[in-house]
Amino acid sequence: MRVCIVSKTSKVDRLTPVSNYKYVGGGGISTHTLALALEGLGHEVLIAGHPDEIGKGFDVVLHQNTKLLPETQRKAEELGLPFAVTVNGMISCPKATHVKSRDYFGYECRKCSLPGLLHCFATDKDMGYSWFRADENNRAALLLTALPRYQLLRARMQALAKAGQVIPIDQILRSTLVEAGVPAERIEVCPQPVSEDFLRDSGERVFAEKTFVFSGGTQWIKGFEASVWAVERVPKARLAVLGHQVPERVQWAKKVLGNRVTFPGNIDNREIGKYFYSAYGALFSSVWFEGYARAFSEPMMCGTPVIAFPDRGGGDYMEHERTALVARERSVEAYAEQIKRLVEDEGLRNRLGRNAREYAVENFSADKVAGRYEKMLKAVARQGSGKKCR
Repeated sequence: MRVCIVSKTSKVDRLTPVSNYKYVGGGGISTHTLALALEGLGHEVLIAGHPDEIGKGFDVVLHQNTKLLPETQRKAEELGLPFAVTVNGMISCPKATHVKSRDYFGYECRKCSLPGLLHCFATDKDMGYSWFRADENNRAALLLTALPRYQLLRARMQALAKAGQVIPIDQILRSTLVEAGVPAERIEVCPQPVSEDFLRDSGERVFAEKTFVFSGGTQWIKGFEASVWAVERVPKARLAVLGHQVPERVQWAKKVLGNRVTFPGNIDNREIGKYFYSAYGALFSSVWFEGYARAFSEPMMCGTPVIAFPDRGGGDYMEHERTALVARERSVEAYAEQIKRLVEDEGLRNRLGRNAREYAVENFSADKVAGRYEKMLKAVARQGSGKKCR
């Protein structure tokens, strides 16, 4: 099977073989891992950074991530190519969250009509979105973006409705897509792949004892504040924050935790495994709807226990007391309670780590995920061409 993967995470727009693919971000990591695994199954895979690079001669086009989705759909239709989409973000919300900021946890919002978006931009607080800064200086400018953002949402939903297969990465994404009008019969949930490299422990240790790793940077939407406050309540625990850092948030965390917090910064994905193996546990305290994330799948692959919240998709791939610890409610106190349990019970930590690793190998490993994609892409290609794909 000849597959064209379209992913804006590519640093170059031209069509390129997997070996030359230069990617950025977590979406780029997932695209590269999947492409390598599909090649390992004997398929020819080329990656395009822009839909204009798609040419004839492919059996199927797979759009990864969300940028340029309508453009990819139109190009595939123009060329008469079967088309599938991986949905790895909350694209049924113009802010990509379905959460309004109010405090450290925010609250659920499904009012994604144009009036709802205008109200959101007019009233939402600035809690540290990567792009959203709701202060009085730029609130008017944000309001001006509401209409084009809403139009983009509708264009994306229309593109998904024309896809032969829609592949959200978790159940919470599936439910929001169905709610937004995407035909349920065309949707199949499949997580993003994790490289088997995470199964190999280099033996190098980079943290002091009882250090918990949080890999969402200093972003509110990733749960940074919640993790800091929870660790503060467990004196024996330490925190290491991986990812992009905002200086004022770093200083705030140091005031709260003192020398119990460190900031290793952005870590190359080829090196991040040693941080997970070194950690006593991984904190997945995400505020938005995020049923699947590398922030927990990669630690699980390393056999590192994860602590999560029970709602907004956090339990889609984690089972309390078996493969992870899931707080009884979304509160700092409940989250700290689970951190304390792990700190005080080595046996619990070891059992959860073993179970998490077994689950991750069976469900997240690149070969297993690629096998599922292979079946879906072949089915889409057959529907589009009427031919049998090898």
